[in-house]
Amino acid sequence: MRSGVYPAVFVRDVATVTDGSDIVTSYALVNGRRTVYIPVTKRADASTLTVVNLVKSSLAKFQNVLPEDIKVSYANSITSGVCHERDHDPRHGRGSGEHC
Repeated sequence: MRSGVYPAVFVRDVATVTDGSDIVTSYALVNGRRTVYIPVTKRADASTLTVVNLVKSSLAKFQNVLPEDIKVSYANSITSGVCHERDHDPRHGRGSGEHC
């Protein structure tokens, strides 16, 4: 702790702050077989639907760089809730170019 007129301790005083995140991987079982689960997160200023559509459209590229016995698939998404909210919000129309 500092003493004196300004005793505040700032994060910069005790750590290095970096804007980023760890790559998170988890293991799961699918049909009784071990699989690797890689969650995809987006930045705060990114559109959820745009990120999901980009991931889906990139699956073939991912698959092409892996051995044939490793399969890439899209398993889970929160977009159904996002689509429901968007479709029932009068501020957003179907002309946004984002598809559920």
